Amino acid sequence: AELLIGLVRTESNFRNDVRSPMGAIGLTQCLRSTAASKRCGDLSDELQNLKCGARVLAAFLRHYGGDLYLALSGYNAGHSIPDKARKRSELPSNIEYVEDVLWARAVFKSRGCAF
Repeated sequence: AELLIGLVRTESNFRNDVRSPMGAIGLTQCLRSTAASKRCGDLSDELQNLKCGARVLAAFLRHYGGDLYLALSGYNAGHSIPDKARKRSELPSNIEYVEDVLWARAVFKSRGCAF
């Protein structure tokens, strides 16, 4: 749950009305195509959006064997960037995004926000 809080802080700053130029929607900034493939509900509904983001993140965590860096990189950019990083044994090129999510998670955790 804490990782999802960090992700939501980074993706939307806790605003469900956010829409990206790429068409990502709501708190977790999921794309409609991703939501459809994961059988998610209405992305404009906050709870459904959170459930969808959690489902997508869990899929990336499974795919990358629990590696937070690769999973978060994939959540942000799809499989190409983390796959390239894993193949080359290096950090993903969108490492700043990954660090932002992990920083936000650490801040909320340090303030006693345990979920």
